[in-house]
Amino acid sequence: MCSSCKQGISRTQMKRTLALLPFDGIFLAHEGDSREDSLYRTLVSNPLGIRWACDACLEAGNALIGRPRKQRYTFNPMDVNAPYLAYTDRHLPCDRCGEKFVFRKEEQRYWYEELNFVVMSYPKQCAPCRRTLREGRSLNTELSQLLADGEPQSVSDLRRVIEIYTLMEKPERVAYYTSRLPRN
Repeated sequence: MCSSCKQGISRTQMKRTLALLPFDGIFLAHEGDSREDSLYRTLVSNPLGIRWACDACLEAGNALIGRPRKQRYTFNPMDVNAPYLAYTDRHLPCDRCGEKFVFRKEEQRYWYEELNFVVMSYPKQCAPCRRTLREGRSLNTELSQLLADGEPQSVSDLRRVIEIYTLMEKPERVAYYTSRLPRN
């Protein structure tokens, strides 16, 4: 079944995917079948959880062809970590806010073929939540630098510490550092 259109596909409807195979000698030989028939049967039965798409979905842009040789994966039966022969958009829940978000096929290709992440990895948060987490880490880093000697070194540093704690919604820290501002 095509991972994009969810249709049962004949061998002649998946020539682009079959052209990628075999790689790393992982496909099961079916007695009496030609090499191409064995590869087709393996994909259709999909015992390894390999993601692929039919020619029509690839041509329509509903899926992107994968390059398994550029991906990091294993075929450990205890760890479903098979390569992507094609990428399709995945709808995932954000573990921070609970909203659904789309892990786009283009992002997946970038993650797995350019950044070389293991193919079983995926984002756990939506883009806005990831941005918020990055900003929080950035603020923490800046705060650590400003407080490296225990106290801010200047009035401008003290004001920045107060701003950061305000952004972090830490009123007790805001009050403490506000009380340390010089009175004019």
